Amino acid sequence: MITNKTGLPVHGDDFYDRINEQTRIWERLETDNILLLAPRRVGKTSLLHRIRQVAPEHGREPVFLDVQDKVSELGFVEKLFRTVAEIDRTVLRRLTKREVGRFFKRVRRLSLFGAVEVEFDEAAAEHWADLAHALAEEMARTEHRWLVLLDELPVFILALLRSDPSGIRARAFLNWLREVRLSYAADGRIR
Repeated sequence: MITNKTGLPVHGDDFYDRINEQTRIWERLETDNILLLAPRRVGKTSLLHRIRQVAPEHGREPVFLDVQDKVSELGFVEKLFRTVAEIDRTVLRRLTKREVGRFFKRVRRLSLFGAVEVEFDEAAAEHWADLAHALAEEMARTEHRWLVLLDELPVFILALLRSDPSGIRARAFLNWLREVRLSYAADGRIR
């Protein structure tokens, strides 16, 4: 039975229709990345959850990040590391052996729910882009075809702009995100 929810993202059987949108998204993902732009409360998050749910059927390993609570680049990167590590721990193991491994303060597996805790030392804040690039490289080396779904990215960008009104940090983050998209566009390993 479908539950009518207003204002909250819907999942599973509560999500219905949007067949045309889903079809167009999967067609576009074969050759490109996607940016969903729409006003608030039209169902972008619900659509992302559905795409996440069916991603394995399309040969993709979904990485879903809700980043509205992040206020720094390093916070974003830590969340990305944790989420990827919960899917494929070999990525994290290889990263700890690389040069960027010096920035790890703590990496441990929490047996409850199989969660992974990743924490970087304070020096990592200046090197968030190096950490993020290294993670993308290791993701591309796996057998997975990754689908990174970023929810509430504009909220995160606004947080960066509030902490740095010059826009330098937000611009640097968006440039990094663009580089990742372009670097892995040809083979489609990361979308």
